[in-house]
Amino acid sequence: MTSQSEHQLFTVITGASSGLGKALAYECGEKGMNLVLIALPHDNLLRVAGELQKQFDIRVYAFELDLTIQNDFDYLIQSLDDIEVNWLINNVGKGGTISFTDVSENYLTEIINLNVRTTCLLTYQLLPKLLRHKNAFILNISSLLSQYPTAFKTIYPASKSFIHSFSLGLRHELRNSGVSVSVAELGPMLTNSDVCRRLREKQKRAARMAILQTEIVAKIVIDQTRRKRGLIIPGAVNKLYWLCMKLIPYRIGIPYLSNIYYREKNIKEMPVPKYHVEATEMIV
Repeated sequence: MTSQSEHQLFTVITGASSGLGKALAYECGEKGMNLVLIALPHDNLLRVAGELQKQFDIRVYAFELDLTIQNDFDYLIQSLDDIEVNWLINNVGKGGTISFTDVSENYLTEIINLNVRTTCLLTYQLLPKLLRHKNAFILNISSLLSQYPTAFKTIYPASKSFIHSFSLGLRHELRNSGVSVSVAELGPMLTNSDVCRRLREKQKRAARMAILQTEIVAKIVIDQTRRKRGLIIPGAVNKLYWLCMKLIPYRIGIPYLSNIYYREKNIKEMPVPKYHVEATEMIV
């Protein structure tokens, strides 16, 4: 149950129309949290928002816009001016498996803007609102690959390494405030039919062992964020992988992971959507 004051507070979730973002929205809605949902236009966000309002009797604002476009970003910040925010969940991200020499400049700019710039600037803009509360939370979604460079995903792990470092540094900086910062380092998840097929059929048994349902991941990361955990790694197998990445030298680990992604790169796949939950790219 929420108090009368809590009824006026909102949780901001980016990339909320599908995958993990949608699961996070439902997990928060079930806990009675009012929501500000953000996703690309024509990406089913309005239907998701309507379902959440009806099912959980909460207030939901839906913004269909592109956070990498400055005018859209500015419009969102202006729209949130009179909304009290006590949770920020930076979930949206982009990744892919492709040779660095084959990508376009636009592709690189999109990943950097979405995975790094958007997370950093949205946190910067909303932090004054969060600091007004005795208990407020920032949850940033990162990847197990933040711990390890690899070929054919050169930009994605680097961007997630930024999220890892940024989150834990900011957490310490805000340690004496009411804002708790958490970062979730996620492994592979079943987010849509194409991802399910690729993970189950194309990856090794070791990778398939780490697969989690988005609903399970959402429950774990929201619960541990509320408990003010700094680093969140859902799943026992993923915790083991995280430890291995800390212990295995780069000269062994980079060729091993790169070989996995080299095989994936050569598999003909359906087109990757512009925005998707980054955990679909974390196959170890």
